[in-house]
Amino acid sequence: MRRRFAYRLLLAGTLIVATAVGIVTVLHTMSGPSIETMDAVRSPSTTALENVGLCPWRSPDADRLHFFPSSTGFQDETIVLSRHRAEIASILGHAPAGPDNILPLHWILRKDTRLGAIMTRAVRGESGLIELVLAVDQKGSVVGAKLQRLREPDSVARVLQSPRRLGALRGKTASSNWRLNAVLPDIPSAARISADAVLDGARTMLVLLEVGRPYGSKSAAELIASQRRQALGNAQAP
Repeated sequence: MRRRFAYRLLLAGTLIVATAVGIVTVLHTMSGPSIETMDAVRSPSTTALENVGLCPWRSPDADRLHFFPSSTGFQDETIVLSRHRAEIASILGHAPAGPDNILPLHWILRKDTRLGAIMTRAVRGESGLIELVLAVDQKGSVVGAKLQRLREPDSVARVLQSPRRLGALRGKTASSNWRLNAVLPDIPSAARISADAVLDGARTMLVLLEVGRPYGSKSAAELIASQRRQALGNAQAP
């Protein structure tokens, strides 16, 4: 009788232990994927690429009339640049970003006549994204620029948005000298990082436009040669 009771007690204990182990195993299995997912953080470069992607045009009519007062409308076009990546990299001096496979272009019209185009681009400033609006004429020369959104401190935002400094972009083309000291020589140190990002974004848009739809007599090959001559001149400058 005692042996039977002891056997039943041992069996009950074994069942309790087995049940506890099973519960722990199930909980561990359920928690495993959750822990792995939490650890699978995106790399900074991937996050940056997603954040600095295609930029919307937020004030079409206001911008159109500001940069092209005689305009009556606009027409959208998307230029596909994926087959030009090697050429673009040669001009920019680095591999183009993922979103640079296409260039959304807004042709500005006066009835059926094209007056120029407006492009937008988001760049990474020191304090966050800066959304740049760039207006160009039919030859790909800048006629005006605007920052439609930015997250910089007020002191930096005033510098970047000043009409005099945005006006310094007027007349620039893809083959111009876009070095910060050449375009904005008096930029305060607190605004230099973000100002440099704006200039790089403007130049990139002009290069994409030039490669996708060449203007005037300058081909992409001439742009590369011009860029190399400019770099050589900068290296030889005192």
